[in-house]
Amino acid sequence: MEFEGRKPLDGGINLVPLINIVFLLLIFFMLSSTLVTPDRFSVDLPESFDAHSTESSPISVLIGPDGALAVNNDAVGLGELEPAIALLLEDTPDAGVLVKADAAATTAQVVNVLRRARAAGVDRVALATQGASR
Repeated sequence: MEFEGRKPLDGGINLVPLINIVFLLLIFFMLSSTLVTPDRFSVDLPESFDAHSTESSPISVLIGPDGALAVNNDAVGLGELEPAIALLLEDTPDAGVLVKADAAATTAQVVNVLRRARAAGVDRVALATQGASR
């Protein structure tokens, strides 16, 4: 009695799982890279012993060490600050402003930005700091 022999197994590599993993990694990196937006310029935040996290504000104002200003990462001059904030408040009227001032920025610059934000109609303002070690 003769048995029919088995066909030899195909020794090729199945690439479908590898392609699936590569596509998943591609989608992950594409999504995670769009969620992080770097600031327009580097700001060294002052230290605070009372620092605590707050919810992110839709309007971010950066004050550089040289007094340069940016609203939501768009460079603006001091005279353009109030209209830029007012334009953003039209979209979200209850939005707050997060002021990220460099530690080397003067108090006068920060107060001037706060005054102009208030004139634009902002009700809530938060100052960004970094936690200090005791």
